Order: sequence, then structure tokens, then C-alpha cells
Amino acid sequence: MKHLELIFVFIIYTFYSILASAQTVPFSVYSVNEGLNESNIFAICQDKNGFLWIGTGGGVSKYDGKNFVNYTLKDGLGDNVVYTICEDTVGNLWFGTDVGGVSVIKKGYAQHTGDKIFQTFSTKEGLPSVKVPRIRQAKNGNLLIGTSNGLSVINYQDLIMNRFIFNTIKLDKEERNNHIHAIFDDQNQDIWLGTYLSGIYYLHYEKESNKYGIRHFGIEDGLTSNKIWVIEEDEFHNIWFGSDKGINIMPSQKETNYTFRIKNLETPEIKNKSFRTFFNTGKEMWCGTNAGVYKIMYPKNIFNTDSIWEKRFSTEEGLSANSIWAFYADHEKNYWIGTFGEGLNKLRNEAFSSININQGLNKSQISSITVDKNNYVWVGEDGGKIFIYEMSNNGYLNTQKPIFVIDSTYGLPGKSVLSLFNDGETVWAGIVGGGAWQFYYQDKKMKTLKVLRHFTENEGLPHNNVTGFYRDPQHKLWICTYGGICLVEDSFLKQHSPKLYIRRTGLKSPRVFDMTADNKNTIWVTTPTGFARLNSSLPSKNGGVEFELYSTNNLDIKVNRFNNLLPGQYNNLILGSYGEGIFMVQVINNLIKIKDRITTEDGLADDMIESMIFDADGNLWVGTNNGINKIEMNQYYFSRKKIVRTYGLWEGFTGVDCNLNAVCTDKNGLLYFGTNKGVMIYNPVYDKLNLQEPRTHIQNIRIFFNPFKFSDYSTFNKPETGLPGDLRLPYTLNHLTFDFIGISLAIPQKVKYQFMLKGYDKNWAPVTLINTATYTSLEPGNYSFQVRASNNDGVWNKTPTTFSFIISPPYWETWWFYSLQISFLVVLLGASFKVGHSKTNTRVATILIFVCIFILFEFAQTLLEPYFVLVVGGAPLFKVLINLILAVILFPLEKFIRKYLEGKKESG
Repeated sequence: MKHLELIFVFIIYTFYSILASAQTVPFSVYSVNEGLNESNIFAICQDKNGFLWIGTGGGVSKYDGKNFVNYTLKDGLGDNVVYTICEDTVGNLWFGTDVGGVSVIKKGYAQHTGDKIFQTFSTKEGLPSVKVPRIRQAKNGNLLIGTSNGLSVINYQDLIMNRFIFNTIKLDKEERNNHIHAIFDDQNQDIWLGTYLSGIYYLHYEKESNKYGIRHFGIEDGLTSNKIWVIEEDEFHNIWFGSDKGINIMPSQKETNYTFRIKNLETPEIKNKSFRTFFNTGKEMWCGTNAGVYKIMYPKNIFNTDSIWEKRFSTEEGLSANSIWAFYADHEKNYWIGTFGEGLNKLRNEAFSSININQGLNKSQISSITVDKNNYVWVGEDGGKIFIYEMSNNGYLNTQKPIFVIDSTYGLPGKSVLSLFNDGETVWAGIVGGGAWQFYYQDKKMKTLKVLRHFTENEGLPHNNVTGFYRDPQHKLWICTYGGICLVEDSFLKQHSPKLYIRRTGLKSPRVFDMTADNKNTIWVTTPTGFARLNSSLPSKNGGVEFELYSTNNLDIKVNRFNNLLPGQYNNLILGSYGEGIFMVQVINNLIKIKDRITTEDGLADDMIESMIFDADGNLWVGTNNGINKIEMNQYYFSRKKIVRTYGLWEGFTGVDCNLNAVCTDKNGLLYFGTNKGVMIYNPVYDKLNLQEPRTHIQNIRIFFNPFKFSDYSTFNKPETGLPGDLRLPYTLNHLTFDFIGISLAIPQKVKYQFMLKGYDKNWAPVTLINTATYTSLEPGNYSFQVRASNNDGVWNKTPTTFSFIISPPYWETWWFYSLQISFLVVLLGASFKVGHSKTNTRVATILIFVCIFILFEFAQTLLEPYFVLVVGGAPLFKVLINLILAVILFPLEKFIRKYLEGKKESG
């Protein structure tokens, strides 16, 4: 029985060590060059507004996806070394420092810049120490502040009333035992504290005495170390303790008399590592250590089994450093990793990874790829070797290096491996100048691997450059070459030379890139001079069956070279062209018709199609010279709607430039793309749509492109934005620029915007990547600027962000000035008619009446001009029309007034 147990332990340990390695993962790295304060990262936190706050050894950095804003001592921060950051439920941001106590940015001030927005508390205000390694808000709302000399608590009621009163709890009489590094409160609202040298303190609240009962755990109780860096709870409420010597776990349910079981995770990868930070994402615990990041998947019954699964990310997998002090998952589920000395790393997701030189390849240019019967990945590189890798069911490499390499020792000529093909029990390879090779092995360790057959021109192969292989519906094997195609008749067990049939009659170019059969079992090929149909599926022994070629000569197309093709639904062929995108070809009897195209205008990354493959859900994956695309073909066949999703450098597809027909899939649904930067692996399990709206903010308002202080024109500053409230600008300050940001940290480069100025714009502006808008020569009136943003997957803000303001009119357009004008006009008219009754003042009266008419028209012109401008724009039509009306009215009016005044003069 003991022997069986030892064997089981050995298997488990071997299982752990196998899963410790992996392919390269696309981490994004941010350091001082990108704007960070400093490259030693100790804390990461995202606030409710979407801003990412980073605690460093040189201050605090705030990141909005585009820019970093840095804060230091000169901005009011207590100290430049920031160990911990916490946002409470009220909205205050708390910062624990090395020697400066606690600093806080009160609710609503996090977006302010340029002012001293921090309030700092030290021992003078009641803190037990100026060193604050950890801050955490408990489930009951209390703020727990761990210092080097005990725990300080701000009660929730004081917190919401903006009263920061520190209540201190000492764990031990000796100060060195009060140095707190980790804080956690469990589902029972009991508090767990990890200390620097004294193990764990458990604080259980006792209602009868209104005090905490304190219990201590140390090495003597089963801990692997008394230096505790971090405490976290898993999905099943088990409590994890990270120390400088691995992980200890206590169960969620306490036993009698508050005694606990302690389980130590002592796998070869975990044992004796220093665990500094935990982040629980469900059934995975992400752990930051002195040896990189570990992702640990744990079962519910972790105390009754050793079958946990772990995955390590280190510099070998793309991290900028192995010493990890902070780990955080933001609301879009991006993973942020803080390193010591090498800045901040971001892992968008695990959808993409790669096999490159770090995993044992000689060169990064991959010309072919396939997966065999055992799910081993065969990689053909430009240097002439074939590398074989073992993949786990989780989508990771089981070993850091290839399990086998096929090279010149097997007779390979050392030139590019153009094609690889899984033929069930065997694997075929096409080599530049080396013909076709068939490999076979029996044992999984590949010790029996051998060359089963090797065909060249000497055996009847049309050409020694083999571009591909195809097993047709009748189970016949075709070989595509630079000199045409041939058919291998016998099965792989017959090791004599096969019968080869050259098929190139009717082709302008003998070079064949790809081959497939449609739903009627008709064979089609792609060539540099068009695509062609084989007129008969069974050739005679003397060869010579013709192809029917389709090109610019007999179809309405602009390209002749087609690189690849796949059978589609409803008598369709899908063809990838060299520069003109994807062609949807309908085949009905002998009639060939181009039904549709999918190009960059529909969302393709590039019109140069290098590879195509279907996934398990029927989506079409397209490799191009500028990334890959996923096309939802089921939706296309149903409604002709082209839903095209792009994956490029920003999405993690770091290979970018795909190679000709170097693509395959495995039994677990993973896709493999051969690129000029290694093998890119796509795992659909980790590819989720980003459904989180951007957090959109108007950051700044400028006047005539320059910063401006609005204190003279605003009654207050809005605390949540720092923008002026009740803003009323004079008519001379009518040139405004609005700076805004949509915070989506997944792919900030793909955040798009729309904006409008209500009171000026009738519709939303076109979608843009630019996060600024300028309006010039605004007329007096009420305005409301609105902006909305979308994330990388096109999810827009449901409610736009708004800022309202008023531009005041000049004094001559105000109501009181209009009143004065009207009053003056009435007095003037009255005076005119009064004077007109005098026999001697007729001429004066006439002049006064005409002055009144001119004033009246000028008033009407000023009043109506803005409305006419909206209709006719800047055309001078309005003034011409007004002057014409004035002339038409004045001419008869002048005669009437003259007669009237002369009549008064005669009657007088």
C-alpha cells in the first residue's frame, strides 16, 4: 500500500512539474519611458471612475489609458514610497506610505490636477506608526489600516461623516510583533492579520465584551514561516496565507474552541517561493512571487486532495521581471502586474500565446504547422527543421522545449518546410527542393519515429518543391507542388513506390498553392494565374485530365492569384486572394458566379489573404499580412451581414504577419498560425467580448487653445470633475476646446468618440479616435457639450457625459438695452410728430421721422440676422434683402410723409 502511495505522489509531482512551463504570452509593459513615476511597483487599484492608480517607489501614478499623471511629496503625498492603495465605499482613496503615514484623496477630488489634493495623517493625528504597509476596507465598512505598530480602525459611521478618527488595536506588548503586512476579514467578519515576523493574528469580535479576542498562529501551529505577506479568501471561503516559504491554507469552517487545520501547498513549484500578493478571480488564485506569477486552479475539496493545477508566468513567458509585488484585475478583467524594478505589466487575456525562440525554435519564421493524432504540434520553420511540441488539454505547452526535433539526421536537406499535413496515423512534410516525406511513430515519446516514405522527382513527383497535401472525400491523397499535382494511390502500409499522376493540363502556371473538394466532391485548386476545377475526379493511368481555369479572362475580377480555398455552404466556394480580399463563389452545375467579396472595407485586417480555416463553431478565421480576422459565417449565410472581428498586435496577436497556408487546429479547439515571429496560438476559452462601457470624463476646458481659470465666471468647482459649475462666459470668450477621455484599459488605442454641442450642432459628429473638440465663434446662448465613447468591441456609453454653460451676449443685445432703444425710438417719434405740427419745422420733422425708420430697421436687422444666418450660412443675401426692402418702403413713405407735412403746412 505504501508503494502505491509513493507512486501516486510521484505522479502528482510529475504532473505539477510538467505544467510549470508555457509558451510566451503577450504582456504589455509600462515603465518610466511610458510616463510612470518609477519602475518599482508596490500597489495597484482602479477607482470607480476607471482611473488606475499605481503606488511606486517614487510616488503615485494615475493612468487613464492614454496618459500618466504623477503625484509626489510636492503634491501633498505623505511619502513617495507607496505600499498600498484602497478606495472605500464612500469614494475616498487611501494611500499607505513608508514613512509618511496615510494620505487620502477625498471623494470627488481624484480627477483634479495641479492642486494639493491629498490630506495626510501621521502619528500626530493618532496613527500608531508612520509606516503603513496595508489598508483594507472590511465588509462592515470599517477601514482597517495596518501599520508597523498595530492595527488602526476608522469606524464606518465616522467614514461617511468625513471624520477620520483612528482607533488603535495592539496585537502584542512588543512592538516588533505588531508589524502588520496583511489584512483580511472573513465571512464571519473576523479579522486576520499577517505580520512581518510573528505569524498570524486572528481577531474574533466578542459582542459580550465589545472587544476583539486575539489568537496567534505561528510555525509551532504548522505555518511554514512566520513572515506573512498576504492573506486572501478563495471561492469556497478557505483562507490562503502567502509567506516567504510558500502557501498555507485554513478551512472556512472553524473547529471547536476556534482551532484550525492548516494545509501547506508543497508542490515542487510552490514550495519555498515567497508569495507577496494574491488575487482571487473565481476558481483561480493568481499569486505574485519572487519567481513570477502563478495561476493556481483549486478544487472545492482542497483539504482532501493534492490535485491542484498551477501555471507559471515568468520572464521566460514574457514578463518584464520575476520579482512581483502587486497583482490586480480591473473591471474589464485585464490583469495588472507590478514588478520590482521593471515597471507595470498588463495581460489583456490568455487568448493568445506563442512558440518562438524562447521555446527552442531556431528561427521565428514558421512556414508550416499541423497537429497529429496525439495532439502533438509539428512546426516547420524556414531553417529546414521540424519541431514537435506536446500540448496539454488546458492549452499550454507541457514542456518549455520541443519533445523532438527532425533535422538533417533524418535526411532533411535543411531548407524551408513548406507544408505539413496530418494524415491520421502519419504526418507528411513538403520541403523546398526535398520532395515529400512521410513520418511515422508508435510510442508517445517518439523514440520509434522514422521516415516511412520519401518521394522526389526521381519517383515521379512533378516537382521537388511541395506546397501542400490533401486527402479527398474518396480518401485519396493528393500532393501539390510547383510543377502541378499528383495522386498517391496506395495506403501508407504499402511501402513500395506509389503511382503518381501529374495533373496540370489546362493550367497556365503549374504551381499549385492549395486544394479542396466542394460539397459535390469536385476538386478545386488555387494557382498564381487563377483558380481551377478538375473536370474529372478519377484520372486515367496515362494522366492528362484537364482543369478548367477561372481568372480575369472569364470572370469579372481584378486578381488572378488565389492563395487558398475552402468549401462553403449552399454550393459556395470561399477563396482567399492575393490583394483583393475574400471571394464568395457560387457553383451551380458549370456556372461560376462571384456572389460577394469581403475586404478591408468590411473590416478585414488586410486584403492579402495568407491562410483560412474554420473553427468548431463554423467561424472562418483568416490570416493576413496584418493580423487575423474571425468572420461569423453562420450569420453571413443567414442574413449576409458581415461580422468581422480583427485581432492584431493590440489584441495580443504579436505575430501580425501570417505565412502562406500555415494554419491548423487541434482537438481542443485551439488554432495555430505560422507567422514571421513564431507560432501564434489562439485559445477561444479566454476570448470574451468586452461588454464594459468606457468611463467617460470631460477632463478640461480650454479657451483659445490655452488653459484658463474660470473662477471669475463660475460660482464653484464641481468636486467630482474639477470643472467649473454654473459657467457663464462673456461673448469675447467664445472659442472653446473640450478635452475628454473614455477610459477603457483593455485596448485604449481603439476607444472611439462621438460628441455634439447642443445649441450649435444638430447631430452627433462622426466617430473619431481624437479625444478633443474645438468650437469657435460661438454666438451668445445656452449650450450643452455631450460626449460618448466606445470600447474595443464597440460597446458605447448608454448615457453621454455632459457639461452645460452659457455665453452671455454683449450689452447691446441684452433686454435692458433693447428696452432703452425702444424707449428712445418712442420719444423720437413723438418729438417728430410734435415738431411736424409746426409750420417752420417741417424739414426737421422729416429728418427725425427718417432717422426713426432707420433705427427701426437696424433694430429688426440685428434681431433677425442670427436666424437668417442659420438658413443661408455666410452668404450676403440677408443684408441685400434688408436693404432692398428698406428702399422699397422708404421711397413711397418719403412721398407720403412729404405730402402729409406739406398738407399740414398749407392747412396751417
